[in-house]
Amino acid sequence: MLPNTDLQGALAIANKLKDAISADPIGHPVGVNVWVTGGVALINHNDTFETLFKRADDALYQGKQNGKNQICS
Repeated sequence: MLPNTDLQGALAIANKLKDAISADPIGHPVGVNVWVTGGVALINHNDTFETLFKRADDALYQGKQNGKNQICS
């Protein structure tokens, strides 16, 4: 939840989180790369939780279909 944030701002924040999480492998001694794919959606006036969640979920799956490790809206 990012109140008072437009779509571009939400995408920028989500991408910063993605980049920070995937910057370095985690775990020793092996090191495992972690990638993040996410979906961002803005709430509309007439949205219910279900309609908002569906748009964010659709964006998530768009990112997965496009090759993973990305944030989509």
